[in-house]
Amino acid sequence: RIRDEAERFRSAIQTAITQDGLADTLGAFRTFPKGSCEKATAMLCVHLHSVGLGTWSQVMGSQGRIFENYRTHAWAVLDGIILDITGSQFPGRPDIWLGEPDEWFTHWEWGPPRKAHWSEDPSTDEGKGFALVSRHL
Repeated sequence: RIRDEAERFRSAIQTAITQDGLADTLGAFRTFPKGSCEKATAMLCVHLHSVGLGTWSQVMGSQGRIFENYRTHAWAVLDGIILDITGSQFPGRPDIWLGEPDEWFTHWEWGPPRKAHWSEDPSTDEGKGFALVSRHL
């Protein structure tokens, strides 16, 4: 059920980008999935909790050194299981990863898992973005 919901959510993001101007509301989605992992993961965590699929945490990973091939990535984690709906921005990665960390995740320096924060208040850009995605679920 988690994979199905993740697929629905990723598809809803893509539809909200093409049909509803999600990228105009939240600029990080202009190059989805690239550059949008933190925001997409936060929204996903809030959504999964709201549909009774657990309280997922958000992890920020980093590689390299600042100003020297530095890059970041974000994914969701619950009880050692990773859910990553934006990994396909990296060569050879699937659209959605659900499972224990594979070797690819060992190459990231993991930050501590943290509660995902995302406003659903329709007066905020975050809330507007969440509403645009939610209408396609």
